[in-house]
Amino acid sequence: MTKKMTIAESARRWLALNPRLSATHVGVAVAATAIVIGPFFNVADYSSLRHSTSELGAQGAPGAWIMNAGFTAFGLGVLIDAVRAFRISPVPAGAFIVFGLAMIMNAVFSHRPIDPVAPYVVFEDDMHSFFSSVVGASFAIGVLAFGFARRDLGPPAVHAVAVAAALILPLGMFLFAEIEGALQRAMFFVSFAWFAAYLPRLAMRRHLPG
Repeated sequence: MTKKMTIAESARRWLALNPRLSATHVGVAVAATAIVIGPFFNVADYSSLRHSTSELGAQGAPGAWIMNAGFTAFGLGVLIDAVRAFRISPVPAGAFIVFGLAMIMNAVFSHRPIDPVAPYVVFEDDMHSFFSSVVGASFAIGVLAFGFARRDLGPPAVHAVAVAAALILPLGMFLFAEIEGALQRAMFFVSFAWFAAYLPRLAMRRHLPG
């Protein structure tokens, strides 16, 4: 009599047949979905053009769990693949480990509400801002280190564009508050594309030719 395959065994077999699907890809997919659908479950005056993804997961916001689940999935996905890649390229992988942990902390500590008179925990908002800064800095450092350490995995120009986006787009968010949400989404999708393209390849480097 054939033994029924468990969910875990089915998952392992599927991943074995699809080795290029990684934790990073899953995290990116969940986070991107949260960014797209989250506004439909938030307050009526939430604007994807003006308001940030952090405000999707703000304290007391309806449907905040959606974006916070996205932050967690993205951070966990990057963290898992960065740990796998650490022995291969410790400097960029170390920066991405910090990125993943900080992204998860963005879900643990939530942004203040978009309603300026709504009560909120100041410490939690401060911690969210701190970890958001860590996310941006660790991404830029990690990509820069990756560009120098792994010239066999992608053209330097691509990494330079990603680093430039990590530096310029936050400045644009500060200067142009009316499109802060759009600029932050652009920054997120740059990081999604970069991580999906390069971190899994680094994590699976020993399985690839060359």
